[in-house]
Amino acid sequence: MAHTNVSGVFPHLTVSADAAPRRSETGIGALMPWAGKLWMVSYVAHTHTSGSGTGLFSVDKDMNIEKHAESVVGTYANRMIHAESHQLLIGPHIVDLHGEVRTIKGLVDHRLAAVMPHQEEPETKALYLTMEGLLVEVDLQTLEVTTLFNLLEELEVAPDAYSHFKAGYANDGKIFVTNNTYAERDFSTSQQDGRLAMYDGKSWEIIDRNPIRGGCGSAWTPQQCCLRDRLGSCFGQDDGAGAGYLDDLSPAEGQSHLRSHVYD
Repeated sequence: MAHTNVSGVFPHLTVSADAAPRRSETGIGALMPWAGKLWMVSYVAHTHTSGSGTGLFSVDKDMNIEKHAESVVGTYANRMIHAESHQLLIGPHIVDLHGEVRTIKGLVDHRLAAVMPHQEEPETKALYLTMEGLLVEVDLQTLEVTTLFNLLEELEVAPDAYSHFKAGYANDGKIFVTNNTYAERDFSTSQQDGRLAMYDGKSWEIIDRNPIRGGCGSAWTPQQCCLRDRLGSCFGQDDGAGAGYLDDLSPAEGQSHLRSHVYD
């Protein structure tokens, strides 16, 4: 069957949420090629309580789209290939090499921001970050979910803040997370709840108290990363002077320094 192709856009691949009984924001939260298909999860604004009709989809080589029977409604923006077990982790789902799907029931009601390699038991476990600030580990064999940290407490986020953790990255025994919470009081008071933070295997360190959407990389070293407070060391500044040094730069100067000292 030939599918309508409008300048590279295939309308039949559109996914949407239901218009009733609850109308919701929706979109594609995560996308990954795996097991001969393109897999994706769509999302609603705030867990299953805010809408319906979303789920787990796959697109085959003939551009046929299928909504999987394991679909659940939720807010998911995470995906990772778990190389050790040859599985795709996307939303609360696990997809094996043959396209068979399992669902981690303990994650379904969480808004999932990121999934990361486990730093102590990478062969059998993975780390998940929720938008509400929970860092949990999942046993990929038993699907048991264990909460490791409540990051609102660890990172001194105010109890009345609207937490919105957005990204996580783990490598070399370290875990990095970002939170893009921001409000009027960020500008009118000394209270700031945005975060960039690192866990070194023993304790958490707050690197930045500004709203940050995300970060990634093959290795987040001071020479390779875009961590705002760490960039000073890339430019010959000590850690204490790093943030102030960047604040003195115009946006154009900052981008130029990034290109010459980090990306090149």
